[in-house]
Amino acid sequence: MSEISPVEVIRQVAEAVPPECYDNIIIVGSLAAGYQLLSPDAPVTVRTKDVDCILSPRIEAGRSAKAVAEKLIASGWNQDKEVFAGTPGNSSTPTDKLPIVRLHPPQKTEWFIELLTVPASEQQVGKELERIEISNGPDAGHYGLPSFRYLSLAAYKPVKTPFGILCARPEMMALANLLEHIEIKPERMGGLI
Repeated sequence: MSEISPVEVIRQVAEAVPPECYDNIIIVGSLAAGYQLLSPDAPVTVRTKDVDCILSPRIEAGRSAKAVAEKLIASGWNQDKEVFAGTPGNSSTPTDKLPIVRLHPPQKTEWFIELLTVPASEQQVGKELERIEISNGPDAGHYGLPSFRYLSLAAYKPVKTPFGILCARPEMMALANLLEHIEIKPERMGGLI
């Protein structure tokens, strides 16, 4: 986990991804919440390691994920080696065993971009992967584009940033999270203080 500036990281992502994908990529999670809830003028940071990006609509997600990943790789971004300990899949790798696209910017390891998509249907339960093939770079091969049951809520009416890229609304992310984790469990969070 690193302390990163939401404004600075969102600017870097917007500069790196293909502009034609701006309308299909939505930043979600703590970075999106921090960007919208914290003052852009104050030197504030959020504690995270990943920039979660939903590719939506689902029908465009595979094409957009491939375009985003290949452009980032061509610009010097590389697969996160701490999380990605192995090789990319191939056409015979079962879809549920494919690695997920997680790319670091050049010469940085504080954070990585992770590509996700919305579920194919309302009946989805748990995580599902859509197969995409990345054809450039040292880690070319087959990858999984994950979706989770309520991610489509987080993709509802996202907010456009001045950089052109979209961020999910905090209230929609909160609703998606509450629906995904409907039970209150006895475990306590730790390691925050």
